[in-house]
Amino acid sequence: ELVQLGCYYVDWRILNTAEHGVSQNRPRLYIVLIRDDCHRGTFTWPEPIACPSIERFLKQRDHTDASLAMQPPSHRGAAEKWTLHTDKLSLQGEEPQTQPWLWNVGASKSRSTAMYDCCPCLLRSQRDIWVSNRGRVLTLRERCRLQGQNPDTITVTVSDQQWHMQLGNSMSLNVLERLLSSLLPATGLTDTLPDHWASGAALKAFDESVRND
Repeated sequence: ELVQLGCYYVDWRILNTAEHGVSQNRPRLYIVLIRDDCHRGTFTWPEPIACPSIERFLKQRDHTDASLAMQPPSHRGAAEKWTLHTDKLSLQGEEPQTQPWLWNVGASKSRSTAMYDCCPCLLRSQRDIWVSNRGRVLTLRERCRLQGQNPDTITVTVSDQQWHMQLGNSMSLNVLERLLSSLLPATGLTDTLPDHWASGAALKAFDESVRND
């Protein structure tokens, strides 16, 4: 339907947040349209880059986390999924109390899949993603970083509940930034733009954010 408009270059691709510098499994459809009279033929999709460890986005683990990691969550329905995953992983020779395994404790058993060193897709719930070696769910600042947003550089003007919902509904800013750094110059709107995620500059700023937690 977009091609039939007859006045745009149209292309699309499914991009996963985890392939663009942030440890969250979040595949989303991205559609690019460039008006024909602005199309320079230079647009290229950002190439995947290495997925960093989830530990670079989480508050540093301490003795309290180590103690909590041995205990199931207290909120309703979550303890069953905790037991299911920790028992299964332990039988496989894994150590979820010391390794970063993440799963959705609010989902059904069939949809709550444990992922190692990467966050499952963030949702709107305040109590969704459990971090096994922290013994807790993700904090708001951690969720923010896992959407490619630096919590030290934004002003929050909503309640925590609303912020949870907004982050769950948000597009991942790291993917958008990488996409726009290629797209805007290809339309003539800007000169060449840097790719802060490919260069590692964005992630270094996140390291400072983690130290501020």
